[in-house]
Amino acid sequence: MEPRTGAPDRRTCVNHPVGSFCCTPRTARGPLEQLSRSVGAPTDAPLPATANALPGGPFRMGTDDAEGYPSDGEGPVREVTVGPFAIDTLTVSNARYAQFVEATGYVTETEWEYAARGGLEQARFPWGDELTPGGQHRCNGWKGTAPVDAYAPNGFGLHNVAGNVWEWCADWFSATHHLTRTSPADRTNPTGPATGDSRVMRGGSYLCHASCCNRYRVAARTANTPDSAGGNNGFRVVWDLPTGAGR
Repeated sequence: MEPRTGAPDRRTCVNHPVGSFCCTPRTARGPLEQLSRSVGAPTDAPLPATANALPGGPFRMGTDDAEGYPSDGEGPVREVTVGPFAIDTLTVSNARYAQFVEATGYVTETEWEYAARGGLEQARFPWGDELTPGGQHRCNGWKGTAPVDAYAPNGFGLHNVAGNVWEWCADWFSATHHLTRTSPADRTNPTGPATGDSRVMRGGSYLCHASCCNRYRVAARTANTPDSAGGNNGFRVVWDLPTGAGR
């Protein structure tokens, strides 16, 4: 059984104003009230077969793309460094949700973007700069959720990092926090503000066609309150790894 195909409240999406949260109903209550992660604490839990270990390192995060939304805090482009970690190549399906244990955690926003870019430098999408290269769709839009491995993986082996469901991140949302954190230490494994009202979500969902909110772009971001849920919200898990680990 794959992720739920609910009917989110599209009032937050139609005529979506720049800078407001996209396609994220706020009235439903979900299981994410205690969304948290112990960053830097490696887990002893074995990695599942669907997890890929990534080496981490410096990369250019964010975007100055003309199609971006500066009021969402997508830019400016800045070099950040992320430590080694393992990330699930698939978002969590209903069948696997029952296996989710406390030893796992939610991906930080920096880890998510590093992994979603798949090694491509500042590409607009996880697969390149064209939404439908050669006329082929690389993510689903306006068709409800798809199986978690429905589309080809990116360069790091991750499926469906664009479209399908918004993916929760551990970071509290701010459009300006990163503008004040400019030292090398601040930009090494950044984890966002210490407090906030809404958590970051990345990747867009099947409701993010360009006619609505144009957030299939890898730098696009939005947020929602941790007690919210919807048929277009999901997550994937990560595991901290020792320095030098990863492929």
